[in-house]
Amino acid sequence: MIGPSGAGRNRDGVWHEKEIVESFPPGDLKISWRTPVGRGWSSPVVFQGRVYLTDVMIVRTTATERVLLF
Repeated sequence: MIGPSGAGRNRDGVWHEKEIVESFPPGDLKISWRTPVGRGWSSPVVFQGRVYLTDVMIVRTTATERVLLF
C-alpha cells in the first residue's frame, strides 16, 4: 500500500503492515480520554503505546512551544 510521503519502514511511502483499518465501524467510537491542546504544526506520533504531540500555548503576548506525551 502506498502511504504518505516518507511513511513506511524505508521512508519510501510504502508500508507492508497487515490489518490496517480502512474505515471505522458504523456508529460512534468510544472515546477513552481527552485533553486540551493548543495549536500545532505537526501530527501526533504513536510509538510504543505512547502519543507524542507538539503544540504551542499562547498567553497574552507570550508563546510557549511544548512536547506532550500521553
